[in-house]
Amino acid sequence: MEYPYVALLWTPSGPEHAKFAERLASGIHSSGHWHQSLQRDGLIAFIRTPHTHILDAFPLPDQLGLVLGALFRQNDNSPIRPRDIVENRYFGNSCQASWGAHLTQHYWGAYVAFMAGPRPGDWLLMRDCSGMIPCYYITVEGITIAFSDVRDIEPLCEISTPHGALISLEINWRYIVGFLASSQMQIRETGLKNIYELLAGESLESNGSTPTVRSLWDPIALAQHHRGACLEEASRDLRHITQSCINAWAGVQDRVLHRLSGGFDSSLVLALLTRAPRRPNVACLNAFAFGPGEDERRYARLVADTTGTTLIEHAWDTPALDESCLALPLTAKPTIPHLLNGLDAPVYNTLCRTGPVDAIWTGQGGDHLFWAAQTTLGAVDYWRHHGFERGLFAALLEATSLTGRSVPHIVVDILTDTFARDSSSAHFLDTIKMTAQSLFLSSDAYSAALPEYICHPWLTASAHLPPGKRYQIVLLAEVLNRHRPLYGLQTVQEFHPLLSQPLIELCLRIPVYQLSTGGKTRGLARIAFRDILPAPIVAREQKGQTTRFTLELLRRSARFLSPAILEGHLANHDLLNLNALAPILRTDAPIAVTAIFPLLACISAETWAQGWLNHRPAAAQKSSISLDDSTTHSQAPSTPPCAALPAIRTADQTDSTSPNLDFVPGKF
Repeated sequence: MEYPYVALLWTPSGPEHAKFAERLASGIHSSGHWHQSLQRDGLIAFIRTPHTHILDAFPLPDQLGLVLGALFRQNDNSPIRPRDIVENRYFGNSCQASWGAHLTQHYWGAYVAFMAGPRPGDWLLMRDCSGMIPCYYITVEGITIAFSDVRDIEPLCEISTPHGALISLEINWRYIVGFLASSQMQIRETGLKNIYELLAGESLESNGSTPTVRSLWDPIALAQHHRGACLEEASRDLRHITQSCINAWAGVQDRVLHRLSGGFDSSLVLALLTRAPRRPNVACLNAFAFGPGEDERRYARLVADTTGTTLIEHAWDTPALDESCLALPLTAKPTIPHLLNGLDAPVYNTLCRTGPVDAIWTGQGGDHLFWAAQTTLGAVDYWRHHGFERGLFAALLEATSLTGRSVPHIVVDILTDTFARDSSSAHFLDTIKMTAQSLFLSSDAYSAALPEYICHPWLTASAHLPPGKRYQIVLLAEVLNRHRPLYGLQTVQEFHPLLSQPLIELCLRIPVYQLSTGGKTRGLARIAFRDILPAPIVAREQKGQTTRFTLELLRRSARFLSPAILEGHLANHDLLNLNALAPILRTDAPIAVTAIFPLLACISAETWAQGWLNHRPAAAQKSSISLDDSTTHSQAPSTPPCAALPAIRTADQTDSTSPNLDFVPGKF
């Protein structure tokens, strides 16, 4: 969700800090339509005006801090208004004394917050677990600058520090190496040196010393306390919490454009949205192509008719990537969605202007929360929880139905998991080889430190959990940090209501074997919502495809891509395996499905780098690349090391390198 802000946080330690902070604040204020919402010694915050009415500024009493976003009460999901906070000293003091824990434990929503800590000079920067509002930061001369859009701090690069240096935005080439190896990695480092991203659920805290990052919201602790509820109770709770989250968001939004594919998740969001006590004005968009599995209009029409909702159908012509990719808005990280959604933006912008529209809703997150993985891990987790109880055989049969594997094979998985725990040997959720993911990464760029570098912190911290629940957390780590607002590209931003804290927490507590009850993906959700969705939607297990569409996109773009990639900055920095890339960049060459993601990563990284280097030539200096170097800013914590890769598979899963094209054009 779009909420441009810039905040300055520091520990007051003398007049030099205060003067530098004042110069930075002056530079921000003079660079655009900024409103200063908070000022105290050690903390200044700006928000850009005007901003969407969905998100608010919540000043804490006595200038203790500021919360930006949308807030709801945990107990009844009622919305919080700024007037509820501004004079609530108990709220402000509790947030301050608990280092923000009071906010995550008693409220939820989409927010970032800046506030004073318990003692004079302490401060806190936090981001909620939904990841809906981005949060980046850079620390310069003891002052941490937090922001949502990297372009907003560019004017500060012209301000010299007390020691005469300038803030520099230079490309972090080791991040680019990691991105080429795993394009969906989510780590704190970014594509720019010394700029870091606060990941979903994290806080950056300073108690007078070096700022440190910690998980303020901990999914591992939630997953450890799994629910022992019966199927009927779990189904009832899932229905209630999901509807409550949709109701909360529907209550603060007036006009919604919903991306309706006709799949289970997008259909469910629409059905619940139309049942909300305060129903927004809703229109749906279904985009379709003509390849196998790419036309889902019959499902979308069925749901739209059932809910009495207007459906807009849009046929996608196969576009082509061209020089316009080099003019995309500058971002702190290269991402494949940013590249490809540039093709969608004109359609969305036109529809949102004629609406008008407050937000574009999606069903994103249903795969991860309701459990769409076709894996034997449910049976393994059941064994971990219950051992030789009577339900074990039922769990084995459900895993067989879900995966098509035989009971003996699943028993082997259970024994392998048991042996791994008892002997401290490698877990059968083993690391995969990086060769497929690093298909186009040069051997010179590859490093033995790469597997550790690309890991999200939750992967290491969850090692003791049952493997199915651990896998769910790994998938959540990716999706909660995946979508970033396309500032300057899309006038109305995407919004993912399923990725709401109460629903995330509930699904983390429900064992995966219960989520896939009946031997079906989303088994529990199918039971919980079977009476509000059309029967064909409840029964549907196949997802729409965009593989052919994407392959045609790449083929039609070959004339632009070939010179851009083979003669570009990544090639000049010796990051690419040109012998592997050159053959598939010919206009007549076939492209294997397994090459789609690695190729899109190369394109995204190259166009992103060209955008920065063309914009700021000083960053173009060639430098050595090492994942073992110490280029990380001393005041910004690096990602903890881990012993496994974020891409995980079991023997029954398809190869994890096959593409999941949820975010390509035409996939709604």
